[in-house]
Amino acid sequence: MEPYWDEDNLLLVGQKALAEHAAGEDLLKYLAKFQQGRLTTMTPKAIPSYAVQRAKLIDAMRQQFPEQGTHQTVALLDRYSPKFWELILSLHFVTQEIELTNNIGYDRSEAFPGLRSTQKRPYAEFTILGSKLKRDISKPNSAVASAMTEHRVSLRLNGLNLSVMVDGQSHKLRRYRNSNTYRALSNLYTRHGEALERLDLGLTANFKTALKDIPNNIGFSGVLRDIFIDLDRNENGRPTIKLNKSCEIDNEQYVRLVAELVNMERP
Repeated sequence: MEPYWDEDNLLLVGQKALAEHAAGEDLLKYLAKFQQGRLTTMTPKAIPSYAVQRAKLIDAMRQQFPEQGTHQTVALLDRYSPKFWELILSLHFVTQEIELTNNIGYDRSEAFPGLRSTQKRPYAEFTILGSKLKRDISKPNSAVASAMTEHRVSLRLNGLNLSVMVDGQSHKLRRYRNSNTYRALSNLYTRHGEALERLDLGLTANFKTALKDIPNNIGFSGVLRDIFIDLDRNENGRPTIKLNKSCEIDNEQYVRLVAELVNMERP
């Protein structure tokens, strides 16, 4: 696993990316690994998952919402996020739920009257963009906790174009040719929720791909496959495949899905 970057270096890289209105490939790959839990401190100290850190930051936004609305300045407290820059930059460059201003850095002001802090306290000023995030921070605690436990995802097949809806936001997945792969997808989509055998997919005789490999042909790998595809055997012992057209996913799957969709959409 890759170690976490030095926080001062990460801040400099983030400030440069903000000034240039574009993040470099190294930064985007690093933030994706942060979201996926693929970074290490190289010490016995454990870091909470991205989903946990994001949830705590959202709670902080919610507490500030009555006074600051959707344009906020948040400073690091332990209960918010131990990896502040990774979290803030991910929300700006990857999920695009917030838009950071150039007012990010360290607050060394007096922690108490007459006592200047020796600690670097990261802070960031931003505008909240995501419609779901805006709804979450305007709800009371119990409603936020409920809303954040599950996310709604669904597939949309429109002609030859497949997209996925995540909490009401559409992401284009792929455009198909009129082929065996498309026929398999079309039959799975039309008969979603049914466990289909190979003969049910409308494949031509010269199509030799094994049933277990059809998800990869369609373009479902990683978390997309975990969420939408079930491979099993029926009562006769024959392999089956089932498409879950719509379902709810937890925060961990949501984080993985968003990261995968961002990678797919990147030119």
